[in-house]
Order: sequence, then C-alpha cells, then structure tokens
Amino acid sequence: YVVNFNEDCAVSSEFFTNEACIETAMKNSDIDISKINDCMVDSGGLEGQQQNELLERAIDQQEYYSINVIPTILVQGEISLAFRPLDILRAICVTLKPPTPDICGYQTK
Repeated sequence: YVVNFNEDCAVSSEFFTNEACIETAMKNSDIDISKINDCMVDSGGLEGQQQNELLERAIDQQEYYSINVIPTILVQGEISLAFRPLDILRAICVTLKPPTPDICGYQTK
C-alpha cells in the first residue's frame, strides 16, 4: 500500500488527501477498504472530537512499557526484541502452556 500510495497519491498535496486516490491505492494493494473504514469508525471515527481508542491504548502501552522503539512487539506483556517472523513465533510459543498449537512445533524446525 505504501508503495502504491507514494507512487499515485503523494506526488502532490492535491492527491495526498484525495479519497479516490487513496481508495485506488488500497484496491491496488488488495486491501479491504470496508475493513479499514470499520476499524476507523470503531476506533473513534473521523468526525468531531471523538477519542481514538486504538491510538490511546497504543500510547498508554508505550508509556507503561517505556517503549521508545517502534515497532515494538509485546508478548504476554513483555517486550520482545524479536523482529523476524520466526523469532516472534518462538517468543510467543515459549510462553504457552501445553498443549501448544501445532504451529509451535514448526518453530523448532
């Protein structure tokens, strides 16, 4: 999406906020626009002075965990320094009690 948006919409301030351009970039990236819109509405909406609950929870966690590197991954309330997908899977699997999901067996291979 970022590549499509930058190529199509970020070329000028006229297109940067153009809804049609944004929607085209999403469609070209196989993003379900309705899910994005639902998420924005569920998080507080775009109209008025509603608080964005999703953003507020992220800010609260950032302050609580003293996070100063983004992205940061929390696994069971602990900061994980893993950023590769297999390392993240391992970090999650080691916190689970048996029986663990089948995918956790993959992490040792």
